[in-house]
Amino acid sequence: MVDRERLIAHLWPRTTYIDTDAGLNTAIKRLRAALGDDADAPLFIETVPRRGYRFIASVSPDTGPEQGPEAATRRWPRRALTGLALLTAGLLVAFGLRFLPGNPVARVANPGAAVQLPDRNVAVLPFTNLTGDPHREHLALALSESLLHRLADVREINVIARTSSFAFQGRYEDVREIGRKLDARYLVEGSLQDSSTRLRVTTQLIDAATGAHVWSKTFDRPRDDFFATQDEIALEVARALKQSVGGFDIRSPRPIGTANFDAWLAYEQGRARGSSRLTGDLHAAVALLERAVRLDPEFAAARAELANAYLNEASFAPPRDVATAKASQMAAARAAPLVNPALDRDSGDSAAQLVRGRIANIEGDVAGADAAFRRAIELNPNDARGYQYLGELLIDNRRSIKEGLAAIERARLLDPLDPRGPYYAGLVEFFRGDVAAGERLMIETLKLRPDYAPALARLGWSSARRGGRLADAVKLGEQALRIDPESQWLRGYLLSWYLDLGDAEAARSLLVQHVPDRGMAIELYFYERQYDRAAALIYARPEEFERCGVDPDALLEHARATGNVARAQQFLQERVSLWNRDGEATVEPDNEQVAVVMAWLLENSGRMREARQLLEAPAARETRTRPPDSLLCTGAVRARALAALGRNHEAVAALRRDMLERGDWENGWYTFDRDPLFTRLRTDPGFGHVRDAYRKHIAEEKAKLDDMRTRGLVPERSLHSDSR
Repeated sequence: MVDRERLIAHLWPRTTYIDTDAGLNTAIKRLRAALGDDADAPLFIETVPRRGYRFIASVSPDTGPEQGPEAATRRWPRRALTGLALLTAGLLVAFGLRFLPGNPVARVANPGAAVQLPDRNVAVLPFTNLTGDPHREHLALALSESLLHRLADVREINVIARTSSFAFQGRYEDVREIGRKLDARYLVEGSLQDSSTRLRVTTQLIDAATGAHVWSKTFDRPRDDFFATQDEIALEVARALKQSVGGFDIRSPRPIGTANFDAWLAYEQGRARGSSRLTGDLHAAVALLERAVRLDPEFAAARAELANAYLNEASFAPPRDVATAKASQMAAARAAPLVNPALDRDSGDSAAQLVRGRIANIEGDVAGADAAFRRAIELNPNDARGYQYLGELLIDNRRSIKEGLAAIERARLLDPLDPRGPYYAGLVEFFRGDVAAGERLMIETLKLRPDYAPALARLGWSSARRGGRLADAVKLGEQALRIDPESQWLRGYLLSWYLDLGDAEAARSLLVQHVPDRGMAIELYFYERQYDRAAALIYARPEEFERCGVDPDALLEHARATGNVARAQQFLQERVSLWNRDGEATVEPDNEQVAVVMAWLLENSGRMREARQLLEAPAARETRTRPPDSLLCTGAVRARALAALGRNHEAVAALRRDMLERGDWENGWYTFDRDPLFTRLRTDPGFGHVRDAYRKHIAEEKAKLDDMRTRGLVPERSLHSDSR
């Protein structure tokens, strides 16, 4: 047996200002992990309680084949072998402490040139669980996350967001490399030891520019003093930062807002799960935060985070039978009562202000949303979400792209490893028309997080709509769906691409059989010429009408099949504004598809002049700036308008540009074989040339897809392959 004091004395000089007990515990834990050993049933290292460690494995030196290991073992006294093994173990421990970058307590970078990093950028790394109980992992993480958010109250420093700093959990890298990736000069890390009555937290501050330890302290407190201990740790870390950074006053941390430990823990766990865009994680976050609010209804931070989780769930994982816009309105109605009372009492809650801004945006109050987001940023300049929400609002609703991108860049500074920043910037480039820049940013997103399904799906969209690479799009879409199998919008993308390839069976397999997605069902019925079923779904829930997509054309085809042109005309007129008060046609870019369909309906009602008025705007508009959600809109709108006006040469040129030059083959099966707006053009040689090129291209993409299936890159799909 080698006692702890002997190991500590061997490994650290007396002047070392760190928690050597915690460092030794960490080293032994790492050594066991490297050996595949189990502390409860050890094969190599046995713990002698409160004393030290014993090496218990049989050791046989390799002395060569002529003597054999058994003979050599017999000649060595057992005590000598044990001593040799202990010395080896001690050296391994020393190696782990000095050089293993995974040691979160005693890690010291090798000497070298200092890295240049911003002095006021600070990151809190996930604390290490040294309790020996894997179920306490969430407690260690929650403790470090709480410290992160309390340090974020210090306005004079930039605190890197959780999404980025917690990306290093379980990864063993040199502190200088972590600092470089996070662009943070100072790193806060620590460890947790816990018992039924005591709580021991070791925290230290590291200068990532040099790898040097700046400060370290152990807090050993009764477990009942958990929240007071958090406050104490936050104050001590802030004081240590002030010694290094300077230029700010030390203020007491804001109260956590609850005395209920279980409510706090559920809140921290829910907030962690909510940072994901995965459907399952979003649902889990809501459940955890609802539990926190049930346990303590007055826990304001949990109420604000639950409200935010409702909005995230509606945006990224809405119910299958509810349109996203409707789901967002329902979520806003649930979220408002959670934050409005708190804001009425105190407008200084930044998290509640963020929720207020999101609700205002859903309700169409852009000015109110803008004001709320700016107020939240004023209250908490370290909250990356505030800058991200503001940036997206400015771009989506105010077309202030320069200011919006500046806000998103600020969010990326505070949360450099969060994939949302480069992902959204990529969306902006897509709808600006710079496909290459958009794809670069999506690839940058995937370098940060290879499992970020939205970026895979958008690369799939770019492959399909800006290059006609439909087989590649399907491959990327299937990869995204494996990551997030519950996502309906990913299934919707894939369904469209399979239909463009003529694979209706694969498309049909994507529908959830017991609760089919409305939009996906309409698109499939439209493809299969089941116009009555498609129109029935649209007429049944008019508030969910999608003006970008197949809905307008499904109504057109239903009107053709039934002769009931008036019903479709009235429906579209009630859903979309196409004329001003003076009776003049005013067609906005996002209404062009509806305008073209309405023009056909009017022409077939004998209202030729009004029909031509509606067609003029899309025929004249060669370039359009659209919001990101219009990436889902069908193409060939301008060609349809020109064809309906009888301008055949221009219509063919527009089709050639969209399909042959830009590679947007979307819904070609409808354009060339069914669309009544191209009836007069079908005998035109130029139209026939584009149609032949389309059919050849689709045949080539089908062959590519078959090859991918053969090689196992894309799954075989049938009606029974995926029925969730």
